[in-house]
Amino acid sequence: MYVVLYGAIQKLPTSLTGSLSFIYPIVAIVVDFLAFGVLMHPLQLAERQSYFWLRPDRHSVGRFNRIPYSGKSDNHASLLDQILSPAMSKVLNVLLAQSQVENIVKIACLHTAESNILVFETAAREIGLPAGVLEHQVRPDLLARAELAGGLTADIASETALALLRLSENADAVVLTCSTLGASIDELVGTTSVPILRVDAALARQAVSIGGPVIALCAVETTLEPTTQLFAEAAGLSRTPFEVRLVQGAWTKFKSGDHAGYLSAISEAAETAYGDGASVVALAQASMAGAAPLVRNGLRPLTSPVAGLTAVVSLVEMLPV
Repeated sequence: MYVVLYGAIQKLPTSLTGSLSFIYPIVAIVVDFLAFGVLMHPLQLAERQSYFWLRPDRHSVGRFNRIPYSGKSDNHASLLDQILSPAMSKVLNVLLAQSQVENIVKIACLHTAESNILVFETAAREIGLPAGVLEHQVRPDLLARAELAGGLTADIASETALALLRLSENADAVVLTCSTLGASIDELVGTTSVPILRVDAALARQAVSIGGPVIALCAVETTLEPTTQLFAEAAGLSRTPFEVRLVQGAWTKFKSGDHAGYLSAISEAAETAYGDGASVVALAQASMAGAAPLVRNGLRPLTSPVAGLTAVVSLVEMLPV
């Protein structure tokens, strides 16, 4: 077969030989995709594109550039220019786009407030994550039940853990954004192949690493105990001094829809904390993040969405370039 093949090639015009040499790799890529569902990695596609189309001696054809044929152009080359080049361009564009979508890292977020979706999308942009990385699920019922029970119960913890486990099945990492439900993660230690983090734990570690005195602010009474425990664990041997405070009346404003009043109360509490000698102020709940830029008398407080996403990104090795 090879004797016949190479014998025939010697009789073809140089321009047609050059054109036909592109057909095999393109057909291989298309067949792998259509028949087997196999996509080239973006780096492989980039390497192929740079080899075939991005030579310095290229000339433009469609959206891609190709190596010019050697010798004089003939009808064969002209026909292939008109048919193959646009097809190659479209196929490679589709494959590259689908490969990029399928290879993008997914971070699933479990919220207890719809408004936290925007909070985390804003934090993602702040640290440079590309669009589409975060996926969101909202379960306000879990927090509502915990508030009625006066805190996290075993049943609520188990249900939260199950929700986190289901999210982990289609994600590269999962974050729990509600401080009240944070201890639910303890049930999942060693049971999943992807990291599952609580954002308030990342916040506590960040705040303590800077040094004290640290004052952590909470808006919901049910978060006081878990937040205190987190900061105590984070302080560890360093014995960094910390205090956990409740912003009185803030959560009532939030639940009534007075978000401006909610954030204002938190920013005022943060400024009071700085006035009381805090070196670091941490906003323990994700919903409090919007108050950080409102603080004028003191450093911008640390927030759990930024701290949590930064921590999970480092775990999945997806730090933005």
